[in-house]
Amino acid sequence: PYFEYISHQIKLIETKKVLKKSNSGKNILFLAENFIDHSLVSKENKLFCKYNENDAINFFIKNIHFLNEKIKDIKIRPHPSDKENKYNWAMKKYPKIKYIDSDKTLIEDISNVDIVVGCTTMGLAVACIAKKKVFSCIPPGGGECPIPFKQIIDIKKIIKL
Repeated sequence: PYFEYISHQIKLIETKKVLKKSNSGKNILFLAENFIDHSLVSKENKLFCKYNENDAINFFIKNIHFLNEKIKDIKIRPHPSDKENKYNWAMKKYPKIKYIDSDKTLIEDISNVDIVVGCTTMGLAVACIAKKKVFSCIPPGGGECPIPFKQIIDIKKIIKL
């Protein structure tokens, strides 16, 4: 039912907007996840996760050329539980990155881009339903994307890691 709802919402958004095709490049939406605090230690004081969202952003930007796309914009959509200005470091380090500062829904933000990137967020499933090009940017050693959609392309496999 949730996926049917998403599909219906996407159709409503798509019928309302007029797509302006641009030759200036693709718009990318990076769906951030707030697991940095949980990636550091577990009950056994061992790594719970082998990476965090900062590692994922760095891995993605370092390997963005493997997408073989001309890039116009890269926008980070923070997780609702993220602290304000959490990704200022990324915008300083990578000038193409912009922060999404809007009150739009996830579905609306996904509908307004060409490519969606993330790690393990359900937003990747939403992007697949919206028929977007979808990439998982879990860094090497971080495992595989658990979202069960065949359309999700693992960047590690593109660069043959």
